[in-house]
Amino acid sequence: MNAYHDIDGVPCAASKEPLTEILRFKWGFRGYVVSDYGAIEMLKTFHHVAADEIEAAVQALEAGIDIELPRVKCYGEPLLKAVRDGIISETLIDEAISRILRVKFLLGLFDNPYINVEEAAGAFDKAEDRALALRAARESIILLKNDGILPLKKDLRAIAVIGPNTDTTRGLLGDYSYTVHLNCEVDAVKIATYLRQ
Repeated sequence: MNAYHDIDGVPCAASKEPLTEILRFKWGFRGYVVSDYGAIEMLKTFHHVAADEIEAAVQALEAGIDIELPRVKCYGEPLLKAVRDGIISETLIDEAISRILRVKFLLGLFDNPYINVEEAAGAFDKAEDRALALRAARESIILLKNDGILPLKKDLRAIAVIGPNTDTTRGLLGDYSYTVHLNCEVDAVKIATYLRQ
């Protein structure tokens, strides 16, 4: 998966150096690369290095991103148009597809493509998994009660929490929480506006 940021002004989603030259040629990675959520579209909306979804798709595929996530926006009709208009070669698409199919063959997905739904459903949401998640959550909340883990005095009455995310829900929940994803596109516009000031 690529990253959202840029390196020396080149967005990672459009950079062949990390995604192909280093990852595939230098390190010998033989799998496929998926886009970080919305990273391909962000070449247009956030980084402003692509004029439209067609350019974004071409840049990302040429850089080495094989699959667009979480939905097909640039790799659908825009990429098809790029092929029809001769902007990108089918050979490059064939290479991306071959990497994806290779992994599927190695996983045996073509030998046994169907699953037993009841059996698969029983593998998820088990009571012991929920118990472990609850224990991890309880044990990770150390700032609410100082039981000697923190290097603080027992009689301390207050702690100052300082920083730009101290009173924001987004800062408390993290960047991959559901509420953040609801506002992802709005936040990208706000960030881009702030960076241009």
